[in-house]
Amino acid sequence: LEEAVRLDPNFALAWAALARSHSNNYFYYDTTSARRSAAEKALAEAVRLQPSLPETQLARAYFQYWVLQDYKGARDMSLQLLSIWPGNPDVLELLGYTSARLDQWQDALGYLDQAMRLNPQDPVLRQFAAYGHVLTRDFAGAVRMVDEALQTWPANTELLSVKAEVFQALGQLDKAQSIVDRLTPDIEKMDGSATAIWYQAMLKRDPKIALRFFEPHATDGKLEPEQCAGLLSLADLQELSGQKADSQATFAWARDTLTAKLKTQPDNYGILVNLSWAFARLGNRELALSTVQKAIKVVPDARRRAFAEEMRARILAHLGDKDGAIASLPKLLTAFYGGWANLPLTPALLRLDPDFDSLRNDPRFQKLLVEKPSEPRPAKP
Repeated sequence: LEEAVRLDPNFALAWAALARSHSNNYFYYDTTSARRSAAEKALAEAVRLQPSLPETQLARAYFQYWVLQDYKGARDMSLQLLSIWPGNPDVLELLGYTSARLDQWQDALGYLDQAMRLNPQDPVLRQFAAYGHVLTRDFAGAVRMVDEALQTWPANTELLSVKAEVFQALGQLDKAQSIVDRLTPDIEKMDGSATAIWYQAMLKRDPKIALRFFEPHATDGKLEPEQCAGLLSLADLQELSGQKADSQATFAWARDTLTAKLKTQPDNYGILVNLSWAFARLGNRELALSTVQKAIKVVPDARRRAFAEEMRARILAHLGDKDGAIASLPKLLTAFYGGWANLPLTPALLRLDPDFDSLRNDPRFQKLLVEKPSEPRPAKP
């Protein structure tokens, strides 16, 4: 896209697409002022050249969503755009995402369903739509959606990972393992396959296979994916396998790398959450809790806030604060969000996850392990 606008500075469509690309990177990976400025410049050029172009207006809405994180504003822009561009799946997809951020899950799933009907050959859209059902604890619906998509893309590892994660959430580790065995992870990107493989090893307390994927990156110096999530996963696996010294060294590596990143991105939510876990595992209670508390404060949506609150519960459990950890769990067991392993906490995960081992003998914790007759979920759109 940068080459396109260099060759033709009046190419408004390319400027709009470039604005979306920079905005996406700002939201997920790089909250530096340089990235934000690049998004602003590209959007300004698109607006200068063709302000009424629908793609320009869509780029503005995505900038509002990804950079400004003004979810209501982005939703209002998208609704206006939908009135003149009703057949565009990207508009409907953005409406789905903004509605979810605003905790309007019935609308979110409905918009994503409409987007899929208009764009049935997009496997990424299918993955995100299925993941929406995971976040709202409609695990059966998520499996149905993934199975339908797998008829078209039977080897799609991201779709398979979603299904494996659903079985993990339900405590059905044998079913999850049958899928995990088919996955080839991208450790440097810490994709869905890598997350599913790591969490399966943690839940089964059998790190050997997962370590074979992660350990090569511990020596080549390349493991620095998405705010170092891969480093933290490797450290967890090393700890589980009894490699205490190696685990502490890896947590320290992650801490140092994340701390350096935080200097240029002080409000980066992903860095803060991951850094808080590194601090906790290195025994720094004060920094762990203050860092995760900052993560809770900087996010404007309940979904990511719940993720940070889950991390706080894990930190408190690790540090031996049973009262604090247990007090936060009932709300998390009903919240709609994706947590440390891309999943909302469930009674089955509380039973299996080693991070909560310090709470196992507490009667208050044991009550939380009882499965409810039905999981909460939004009304069918």
